[in-house]
Amino acid sequence: MRISNTMGNRYSGTMGKETVASSWKGIHYLREYTIPADPKTGPQLRHRALFARAVEAWHALDTRQKEVYDRAAVGMTGYNLFIRDYIEAGRNGREPEIAHAAVGAPRREDKVNDETAKDIREDATDCPDIPFSTFE
Repeated sequence: MRISNTMGNRYSGTMGKETVASSWKGIHYLREYTIPADPKTGPQLRHRALFARAVEAWHALDTRQKEVYDRAAVGMTGYNLFIRDYIEAGRNGREPEIAHAAVGAPRREDKVNDETAKDIREDATDCPDIPFSTFE
C-alpha cells in the first residue's frame, strides 16, 4: 500500500523497519517495507558472478584505461560501458573485448566527433594490455 506524502516533506529510504519513503516521477510517497525476493536461481547466481568479475576487471584497469572508457562512453559513464560490454561478452560465451576502447574505436561513432575519436586513439596507445580471466 502506498501513502502519498501531502505534507510537502521529502524523505528517502527506510524509516524504522516497516516504512520506506521514496518518489516516482516527482510524486513522493511512503510504502510498507517488504523483504526483497532472492530466489537464488542458477541464472541469477551466474549473472551475479559475471557481474562481480566485471567489476573486478574494471578495478584492475589503470587510471589511463578508465579515462579511455570515459571518453568512449556516450550517454553513460565509462564504468557502465565497460560493465555492459563485459557482461554482454560473458552472456554470449566470448572473452570480453577490452581492446575496443584501447584501440581507439568509439562505441557510438555517429555521436562522437572526429577530434574526440582522434584523442581516444592517441590515448589508447599509452594503455597497456590487461589479462582477464576466462569465463566459466
